Amino acid sequence: MPGSGFAALAAYLDDSASEEQRRAAAAALCQSLHAGDTTVVQVVVHLEEWCTSSDHLKRGMGTRALAEVVTGAPTVLLLEQLSLIVPFLGDRLADWSSTEPAARALTAILRRKQSNREIE
Repeated sequence: MPGSGFAALAAYLDDSASEEQRRAAAAALCQSLHAGDTTVVQVVVHLEEWCTSSDHLKRGMGTRALAEVVTGAPTVLLLEQLSLIVPFLGDRLADWSSTEPAARALTAILRRKQSNREIE
């Protein structure tokens, strides 16, 4: 993943990061996505080990980072990407450590659908 997007994602996932630092990192990641410097696919590939970890804290943080992308940069998500992300997030609803971020991301997708009829 190119520099700024990777650095922002790494900062977001840092165990020692404060909530304020995570908000700033999420904003930087979304800005990198909007600018085209980073792609959703690159973020998802990087988050794979986080989102599928046996460590519930790491898994929850990975889902939370994915939710930041979905809520902060919804216009960069393509229909093909949504067709993969939505079922994954739906499955995360059953994982207590990922329930809140998954629900937040799915809500953002539903709001996008309501305001933008291109998603069918």
